[in-house]
Amino acid sequence: MKVYLFISKQKKQFPMYQPYFETLQQTLDITTSMVDADIVLILGAWTMQGARLARQSRKMGIPYIVCPLGDISERNRMNPHFKRSLQSFLYQKGMYKKADLVIATTPMEKEYLLKFGWNKSISLIRYFAYS
Repeated sequence: MKVYLFISKQKKQFPMYQPYFETLQQTLDITTSMVDADIVLILGAWTMQGARLARQSRKMGIPYIVCPLGDISERNRMNPHFKRSLQSFLYQKGMYKKADLVIATTPMEKEYLLKFGWNKSISLIRYFAYS
């Protein structure tokens, strides 16, 4: 299975995520072209680029998975409040609602995402750096 992997610029900057990204790249069959992909994996949240990729994926009939890596939390959704509200309204909610799967990396994140209700298809895949 070929995977098109998108990592938000914000997440690429944090050294704590580098082992996670490296493991994904070593484990998955990564493709550089969405045309060749069987699935799209979007890591991080709050980026218009990720939302565009999700929309393009749906149009091409390719399922996509999103993993916010802690970006969708109560604190992050309200800080800065106006910007996050606008992003939620314009693209974030729709992107997560239509995702084939949402991956939470902590039990608390999974509970919050379920409570929030954008998508009911949420799996917990723990990230060791959070434990």
